[in-house]
Amino acid sequence: MANSIDPYYFSLCRIEQEAEHEISFLSSSSLKLDVLTQAMSYDRISDNDYLKLLQMNFYKYDKMDRKKAKRYCLIKMQMLVDAKKHPYKRGRFKEVNFNNPLRGDFHSFSERRSSLLQGIEAAKIKRFLWFDVALYVLLLSLFVYGLHFSIFGSVLLSLMFFASLYAYFYFRVLDEQVADELERDLDLLDPLMQELEVSRKNSAAVHLFGKTKKGPESSNL
Repeated sequence: MANSIDPYYFSLCRIEQEAEHEISFLSSSSLKLDVLTQAMSYDRISDNDYLKLLQMNFYKYDKMDRKKAKRYCLIKMQMLVDAKKHPYKRGRFKEVNFNNPLRGDFHSFSERRSSLLQGIEAAKIKRFLWFDVALYVLLLSLFVYGLHFSIFGSVLLSLMFFASLYAYFYFRVLDEQVADELERDLDLLDPLMQELEVSRKNSAAVHLFGKTKKGPESSNL
């Protein structure tokens, strides 16, 4: 490949430059991009490779007025940059190397988060907080009236449970829920991009009260 650090990045950049002088989407550059996308599906890639491919598809879908596919690429790019900044988020990206410096093309994503992603996260956090607060009230009532703990002890225990459950949701479950929502639009992508996205997904999915396996390998357990 072109570079051992970002093995596909410069090849993608060359295709992008060639495409600037072409009108049709059924061009030689488009065919080259398809070949490279398929190769990336079965190889270890860097975060810069992945971001560049998503960026190119974002611009392609923008020209084709495919709004949901464009939205998918934008949110996925932000999720990758978030994983770059927060190592605990990297586990859901299979065979992606996050050790290289972020290329200048993507610094804007690092400096500010997408309002689309923030909106999805805010809605899910709000819904979870309703559940968490209701559980807090139930536990507080149980400790005070059922187990006859002191008010101070009951409040303290309930708050500890509330905070622990929220932390678990925020650091372990939220990203998976966002990804699950995003995957509803997966079939709107081109077939080769769908193939790549499936290949990048970690088979272990975290849910609120446990961990379940997804993917063909789980059916053999």
